Amino acid sequence: MVARSLAAVWHPCTQMKAHERVPLVPIARGEGAWLHDFDGRR
Repeated sequence: MVARSLAAVWHPCTQMKAHERVPLVPIARGEGAWLHDFDGRR
C-alpha cells in the first residue's frame, strides 16, 4: 500500500525525501477531526 501511495498520490505539505526514512501511516477512515489507522489507533 505504501509503494502504491508514493507512486500515485500527491502528498501536499510533505517533503518526499522524508518518505525514504519515515514510512507513511495508512489511514483506514476519518471521523470528524480524527484519523483512524488500520490498527484502531486515532
